[in-house]
Amino acid sequence: MTTIAKNIFTCWGRIIFTVTLIWLFIKPIQNTLTKNDDVFHLLLFICFLVFVIIMASFLFVGLLLKPITLSFSPSEGQLFTHSILLGNRKYSVNDLEGFSKTKLWTRSKDYPGILLYCKDNSKIELNEFNLQSLKPFVKFLNEEHINYFGEETSWFPFRPIHYRFDK
Repeated sequence: MTTIAKNIFTCWGRIIFTVTLIWLFIKPIQNTLTKNDDVFHLLLFICFLVFVIIMASFLFVGLLLKPITLSFSPSEGQLFTHSILLGNRKYSVNDLEGFSKTKLWTRSKDYPGILLYCKDNSKIELNEFNLQSLKPFVKFLNEEHINYFGEETSWFPFRPIHYRFDK
């Protein structure tokens, strides 16, 4: 069985950034409740909290819902994903309709990825932002003769509602 572990740098970076955002969320609330500020400062405070909540939601979706570990067994034709909130999921090669390559664009770097299309119309997005190199997994998919659909775009952390290769 081959295992592709989480990308340690982005995982720990997001954890540290999320803890910082939570502290930035709690500290102003504490300061505002202990002082009597004017209306302008309260509106500024509310705008800041909305910004922090939006940033935290992007981080939480990418960190908690996307797979951070991928294991696959060529001899058994099985693959396993693990995400923090969704836990372990098991898939068979027979469950896969095909895959497409994707790129996840961030401000600093482009991360290659794979979008797996399952026969039950579910999708599994794997990218090197969350995982280490996916090259062994692409080799596994090609050896198992899984259909390759082409390339498409990924918008972190949310996918567009319409997938390019949906039927």
